[in-house]
Amino acid sequence: MACVVATGGTPLVLSTVHFECSADTRLVAAGGTLANLIFGALFWVAQRAVRQSASWRYFFWLVMAFNLFEAGGYFLFSGIGNFGDWAAVVAGLQPAWAFHVLSVESPRVNSRVRNSQDHPAGTGR
Repeated sequence: MACVVATGGTPLVLSTVHFECSADTRLVAAGGTLANLIFGALFWVAQRAVRQSASWRYFFWLVMAFNLFEAGGYFLFSGIGNFGDWAAVVAGLQPAWAFHVLSVESPRVNSRVRNSQDHPAGTGR
């Protein structure tokens, strides 16, 4: 929603699986995945900052993991199929093959970052 406001658009349709607005820009198309990445990073910081409560660390870790899985999965889905929001984001950019390579490799990198973290309760993986 912030991307829509930033581009001067207005929301038209909002549901649990779809968002449509009057502005059709690359920023709006990328907004959902960017939000997942931002919130994944914020919850990573939160789970690293909490030291006393294993329950809170685990909660923050779970929310971080779900956000990063969503973002990584969408890159993979859009890169292999060449459709979806990220296909619209990179439409017309050259070289096109670079997007496909990056979008297929980004979930692998994302997974390595997630797996390199200690278990939130501090007991290892």
